[in-house]
Amino acid sequence: MEGRSAVWLLAALLLLLEALISAEEQNPPEYLEVGGKLVLQPKPSDSIRSITWKFKDGIVGEFNKETLPLEYSPAYKDRAKVDTTTGVLEISNMMKTDSGLYTVEINDRIQDEGYNVRVIKQVPEPTPRSDCWDWISAASRVSETYLYELFGLHLSFCDMNWTCVKHQYHSIFTTPTCQLMFSLCSFYCTVL
Repeated sequence: MEGRSAVWLLAALLLLLEALISAEEQNPPEYLEVGGKLVLQPKPSDSIRSITWKFKDGIVGEFNKETLPLEYSPAYKDRAKVDTTTGVLEISNMMKTDSGLYTVEINDRIQDEGYNVRVIKQVPEPTPRSDCWDWISAASRVSETYLYELFGLHLSFCDMNWTCVKHQYHSIFTTPTCQLMFSLCSFYCTVL
């Protein structure tokens, strides 16, 4: 009897996982950086009489032309703006806690499209370097050089593996003609 329960539980978990994956595919995430501005643009089919923007289970802002002036939840009061004509939601000063699914209900109809938002810290742009400190073959140093000096470097070993050592990075490649190409050193590096 316990075996059947486990099978049903596993089947239910697999269905839930499939639903989550399907939802992610239907609503691919929109990435914003912390402090950025979110702009979500629904496509209402009629003129807007009422609109409610939701985040997860809470309300960001809501409006009803006949009964409710535009109101925002306390968490969004100073950061959100809803255009009651177009339905556009703008949220400024985005925080990591603003990551999640946003949905909109227009004229008492939940819109098909949800908005999956991910707020991340800005990633610093990497600064590539192209200098090599040592060229090593068969555990012995061949040359200590910078990349721009390689064109004058004459090597006596052919068809061997060469290692370009750059601080904690290295690149191994074979040079059958004894001609070292600087692009191999600078583009094929892996962590030691």
